[in-house]
Amino acid sequence: MRTLTLFCEQCNKTVIRRPANIMSHVFCSQSCSAIYHRPKKYIKVNCKQCNIELPLQSKRKFELNNGNFYCSCACRLLYRRENTKLIKTNCGQCGKEILKKKHYFKQSKSGKVFCGRRCSGVHFGQNKTTGTQVSKFELFVQKELISIFSNLNIEYNNSQTIKSELDIYIPELKLAFEINGPTHYKPIYGQERFNKTIKKDLEKKKNCRKLKIKLIIINTSFMRDGFSEIKSKPFLKKIIKAINKRSAAFAAPPLRDSKTDYLTAKLSPSI
Repeated sequence: MRTLTLFCEQCNKTVIRRPANIMSHVFCSQSCSAIYHRPKKYIKVNCKQCNIELPLQSKRKFELNNGNFYCSCACRLLYRRENTKLIKTNCGQCGKEILKKKHYFKQSKSGKVFCGRRCSGVHFGQNKTTGTQVSKFELFVQKELISIFSNLNIEYNNSQTIKSELDIYIPELKLAFEINGPTHYKPIYGQERFNKTIKKDLEKKKNCRKLKIKLIIINTSFMRDGFSEIKSKPFLKKIIKAINKRSAAFAAPPLRDSKTDYLTAKLSPSI
């Protein structure tokens, strides 16, 4: 009887079959057939050093290894040696000489590396060209004012009225608030940036005076150890008091809604 020599489609072993027994797929055993027809949970991987294609790996193994596979121990050692080698360079902000690993340069979008988080923050703060920076304190104030004065039109980060950004602006009362952090009082991001900030603050005051808008400055520069709701309540209380006083001067209807006990329950005791 005539026979044919074939290869198992799963393990590539030699299989001898009669022509009459050849199906669409050829396997050496039922287990190979089951593995072949099992839903594919394997991923193609390459050696991270020399990029040679490696045998398929399971998704679980791929995730456990974070996609790090090598064709040999030599490739693994070579890759680690190259990527853990310290390179001498200068901090992108202060110019201090530092040693950094190769992967820091690959991860950096700006192509610069820094000696620490402070220098990194200062650099990107100075070179920020788009967008607005909204602090956690500002977000907290916005949330609380919306809940207290729900029937009052309050605009946040308005830059149309005086052609400069106002943190909080109430058109009905001609009242605006500026929440100033430490960057408005200290040259944290350099003297040049500080001078520009002072100039902008003076322009805001001048423009508000022209349009008869009352501008109130909320100085949060002495809020230490970061943001917390407890530390923010005195500032919020000051803003609420100013809004109620201004609304009384404008003979406006009561602006507070059903939350009448807000100041006594939520803001007391004052800290």
